[in-house]
Amino acid sequence: MRDTLSGIPLPPSANNLFYNRSDGGGRHKTRDYAAWRKGAATLMAATLDPRPAATSLWVFIEVGAGRGRDIDNVVKPLLDALQVARIVPDDRWVDRINVVRSAAHHGQVTITVTTAEA
Repeated sequence: MRDTLSGIPLPPSANNLFYNRSDGGGRHKTRDYAAWRKGAATLMAATLDPRPAATSLWVFIEVGAGRGRDIDNVVKPLLDALQVARIVPDDRWVDRINVVRSAAHHGQVTITVTTAEA
């Protein structure tokens, strides 16, 4: 089974997902990340079917050729949103991730989710 979702806004970098509270209260999601994750999970839940089994991902990141973004820092928030949307029960069920940077500069991500063949 294969589903594709285009037009997911670029997430915040994995370097900017959490902050440490100054009062020692631990790590918390930044407002930008919480808002992005909620919006992305809503899009994913409305478009992609849940996967109860091992899953493979293709991620196409449209950030332009300027190399202004580390592609690995885009993957973690996408995995988190897939889990929040209940597309995957946990990111440990993702067995393969293929990431491609596109020279198009639309500031968005396309993700294809495939259930691994038995």
